[in-house]
Amino acid sequence: MNKYQEDFEMVTKLNPLSSRERTILNYGIEYGREKAIDDFAEKLKAEYDNNMRIPEIEVVFAKAIVEQVKGQLKGGAEE
Repeated sequence: MNKYQEDFEMVTKLNPLSSRERTILNYGIEYGREKAIDDFAEKLKAEYDNNMRIPEIEVVFAKAIVEQVKGQLKGGAEE
């Protein structure tokens, strides 16, 4: 179980949520998950940029793979 789901379950146990509050919380959880994926992908691509020993063509290829994995983690929304 991921951290966002654990937080969601803890909040719902402490205070029953209305339908609107539940929708807002779910949106926040999804936004946080997607932001974490984006941040991780950007850090990984920056590491490739900073490593001078890797040939440029391999850096481009590696960044493309990072973008593919990012899309898959988000549910295939990006390819």
